[in-house]
Amino acid sequence: MTVFITNIHGLNYVNTAQQAQNTVAKIACHDLNFKEIPMYHYDWPDEPVEVRNGRFDGMLAGLSNNDTVILQAPSWNSIDWDMELLDRISLWSGIKKIIFIEDIIPLMFESNLYLMPKVIEYLNKADVLIAPSTNLIERLKQDGLEDKPVVYHKFWDHLGQISPFITPPNSHLLSFTGNPEKYSFLKEWKNQDVKVQVYTYNKGIKNPNLKIMGWKSDEVLFENLRKNGGFGLVWIGDSDEEKYYGQYMTMNAPSKLSTYLAAGIPIIAKANLAQHEFITQYQLGFCVENLEEAVEKVKSISDEEYTKLLMNVSRISKLMRNGFFTKKALINAVFTANLQG
Repeated sequence: MTVFITNIHGLNYVNTAQQAQNTVAKIACHDLNFKEIPMYHYDWPDEPVEVRNGRFDGMLAGLSNNDTVILQAPSWNSIDWDMELLDRISLWSGIKKIIFIEDIIPLMFESNLYLMPKVIEYLNKADVLIAPSTNLIERLKQDGLEDKPVVYHKFWDHLGQISPFITPPNSHLLSFTGNPEKYSFLKEWKNQDVKVQVYTYNKGIKNPNLKIMGWKSDEVLFENLRKNGGFGLVWIGDSDEEKYYGQYMTMNAPSKLSTYLAAGIPIIAKANLAQHEFITQYQLGFCVENLEEAVEKVKSISDEEYTKLLMNVSRISKLMRNGFFTKKALINAVFTANLQG
């Protein structure tokens, strides 16, 4: 039996969705000896069936009966394209199909909610699902997801190395990876005691309480986050544009959460984040109800308390930088799929 995993190419190289898929595939193929099924992101809604099937057959040329295929979903092609690929895979006898749910587009963007029936139909074709949270699975069941085995991965891994010679200081500041134009709370940040360092290309924000750090490669980003210390912020504002995605954050696994933890700094996050119980249980930072509470936590934490958080984070950080959340989920999913009757 061979285990295959899909992997998207052709998106912007800083696209977080592609980075996530490429990381999962790298861990799967390098550490677990899975085989990659590379796929390209392209826009051809009127692609002839014979051309599409020829493309699929090329992608699946190494597949044999009784193999296992893990589909990273979505592929960021259309849901119809994803469905047709899955149906093509199902032509092989005894194939085990695992869908790794990395995002649910209808829950990310309200304008795509009409796609939910097709997404549910697609997910129902899997033998096993990998999902970030029980919240997401319960939400999908409301729309018709059938009962089936689910393996939870909870966090993205973020591969890389950190310098053992840098100890994050208790600097009483926040770091945020994201464009301020998309987050209303950043544009309106008025607190002078707790400033925010924002890692983004955007240079147009004129706010003295924000320091625009620019985009950084992983190695440089890790070093910056560690040198600056403080806390990594996982947050979404309450504007009308943000409320829908804010609900999604109660179900998904934010990539920035893993970036901060992999770099070795503690977290400030909303109390309804899908990972809040894990963060609280392992004392990786603070889950709070509002930004006023967040600011107070950052301002008032003692050096001794901060050092304890760093020690807790370092345990998780080593696992993330070496891909263990992904490996655990993939191995458990393959076992589950192949031990079913």
